[in-house]
Amino acid sequence: MEEIKEVRKEILFGMKDLLKPYGFRKKGDRYRRLLDSGVLWELRIPEDNFKGLRFQHFTVQINLGIFPAGAEKDIWGPQDLPIEGELGQALAKGWQDGKWYTLLPLIYPGMGAQIVNEHFPITFKEPGQDWQTQWVPCPSPDRIIEEAFQLVRDEVIPFFLSVQTSGQYLALLKDPGKFVCIMGLEHAKRYAELFGPGFLPVLEKWITLQEKSLKRVMEYDLSRLDPASAQLHRSSAQSMEKVLQEYQALQKQLQEAGSL
Repeated sequence: MEEIKEVRKEILFGMKDLLKPYGFRKKGDRYRRLLDSGVLWELRIPEDNFKGLRFQHFTVQINLGIFPAGAEKDIWGPQDLPIEGELGQALAKGWQDGKWYTLLPLIYPGMGAQIVNEHFPITFKEPGQDWQTQWVPCPSPDRIIEEAFQLVRDEVIPFFLSVQTSGQYLALLKDPGKFVCIMGLEHAKRYAELFGPGFLPVLEKWITLQEKSLKRVMEYDLSRLDPASAQLHRSSAQSMEKVLQEYQALQKQLQEAGSL
């Protein structure tokens, strides 16, 4: 276990040399950079990268936010940023494609004797099939560290450099791709103030999602629930409806502003 902790520590501190030229500052396991435009970049090294109880490839957590003009800009103030995602090998692809590896021998050194040519035997059984063994890559600590640094150089830094202005941030909101946009009501109000009618396409998509969610909740068969659960369900639906109305009011406000 100590070996894998040292790998994580070396990656976290080694990132400083890669990120310092781009103005990043470090706090704990996070690196942040606040641009003059108000755009806030954040890079995190997920702890899951260092758990070998499943197959995985190295990933970097990316988060972004933006401060309104004139707001007090505290780089470490916001705890959670509204745009998030990962860069690196997608975990969903599965280990059969040969792109995954296991860290088990680094976490449990006693398993190291089973390594052959940087591969580790994994024995498994699919439903209806016999037991079989698959040899999965088991990289050295140096290889893991180099992969992490290469990911930052080749993917992470170029991505951040593509989102430097408020206009580029809005474009990412409109087309987030592999990223997820957390659109709480307060974020929506902040974006409406910041981007004006330009935020309408994003807001309209979000309202559509909220309407679909509310419809599913309203159509649920309450006879399947006990009285207490049914009441809780109704209260949840009422809360969702109230929030949706606030989003719609914000939408109307932006439409009227756009028509002036």
